[in-house]
Amino acid sequence: GINAEYGGFNPTSMSAHDSDESGNGCQHCHLLRNQLQTLVNSTVVDAANAQDEIDRLKLEVEQLHTQLAQQGELLRQSFALKAQVASTDVQEDAFFETLLSEDDHAASFRMAQGALSNHRVPEGIPPVIHAVVTENWDALDHKAGAMLELLQERGAGEIWHKHGNFLAHLRGVFGILHAWGQPRDVCRLGMFHSVYSNSFVAMGLLDPTKERGTLQQLIGTQAESLVYKFCSIDRDDFERRVLTDKSVPASGYLLHHIHTREPIRVTMHEAGVFLVHTAADYLEQFFAWQDTLNSSSSKVLWPGDGQPLRRVHLIAEMLWIARDCCHLEVLPPLLNWCTATLDESEESSAVDAYWTVVTHDAELTPDHKLELLTRASALNPHVGEPLVLRAQLHAQQGRWAEAIAAADEGLRLMCELGSAWDKRMSFSGWVSWARCISFQSKREEWPETAGGVQSLGAVNSGQRKRDLNTEGYRLLQPEQ
Repeated sequence: GINAEYGGFNPTSMSAHDSDESGNGCQHCHLLRNQLQTLVNSTVVDAANAQDEIDRLKLEVEQLHTQLAQQGELLRQSFALKAQVASTDVQEDAFFETLLSEDDHAASFRMAQGALSNHRVPEGIPPVIHAVVTENWDALDHKAGAMLELLQERGAGEIWHKHGNFLAHLRGVFGILHAWGQPRDVCRLGMFHSVYSNSFVAMGLLDPTKERGTLQQLIGTQAESLVYKFCSIDRDDFERRVLTDKSVPASGYLLHHIHTREPIRVTMHEAGVFLVHTAADYLEQFFAWQDTLNSSSSKVLWPGDGQPLRRVHLIAEMLWIARDCCHLEVLPPLLNWCTATLDESEESSAVDAYWTVVTHDAELTPDHKLELLTRASALNPHVGEPLVLRAQLHAQQGRWAEAIAAADEGLRLMCELGSAWDKRMSFSGWVSWARCISFQSKREEWPETAGGVQSLGAVNSGQRKRDLNTEGYRLLQPEQ
């Protein structure tokens, strides 16, 4: 290359014949060779640096294209969701005025969420949450039907999972991520995050050595790449690094495939996605059974006593790190937009106070129950179920304003979480119960009999077709 670059001149071809009579020519020749070699080395380094810069710029352009596509998808989802739920012209005007006044994170979240805000939603629920609780998955993603069909075909509905079956878990994580306004590819990661198996679970639905193309065709190459990496890395190692360092390096992580040991580069952005996804994954499935399993004995009987999970403090830490280090495209709304932290002992005390009410309902006075539930909310102000139980107690006592306030605030927190904290009942069940209490309290009406309570259900005036029952149900007597 040097002969061509410097007009065919080769310093190594110089000989003593070319030197002057004093012998200085050889010294000059040596010096010239060194100078030329230094120039060549410098040129090679400059060229390598230039190529690195070109590669970096190409990556930035690709990321910008991806972000634009995701923002466009968020807009599409927003308009699709708004078409599912009737709203007044005033509500629509306020929605778009809010979009214009908010920062990028809040606006992106609101586009995905429809009309959800930080304020109470006393009459209804955000369109995204409505789609989740009514299982209208096509309103969230136009490919949801095809995605669920593939999971069903591969047997996801019959595989056991911690809080039910595998299909329900995958669908639940998908719903939580949509409730948090996450980009389409991140939500699709939620739907397929264990289909290749992973370091936490042995079962799988697709063979990554043969069927990556199948999934790429269905959900796109970006989403499938997230699924493949998430299924291939050692999740324990990843979480340990993040929680130990309390940060994510700008260069991301160089991890290794759990089977082949091949290197896998996880970028800073991907690390943030995995942290957000892990938070949703844990919220959807964890309750006290896993805590007991991990802390005491592998012989503990499933499903245990059903107490709420005691890992919100870990989830809060993961989301705080993701927010602080990973430049998330859309911040999840829970835990004060990922800014709140939670003390582990206080979280545990909150569960204890709440569970005391649950397990000693018949023995405790209403005032004592209210005191314990208020304590639970003070220790962990990020979950809604303690407020919903308080709302029911207020309604029973005819304290309508307090009942409405507690029910609506509990509903708001549950919508932010996107999942049930108390998993004795489903997320949709808790959401409907909070709305029912609020609706009845606005009517200043609460039943006094067992039959009356069991005749509840309506969450708005259009669903209320008759008066509540005033008598209890009579047991059928066997014929004589």
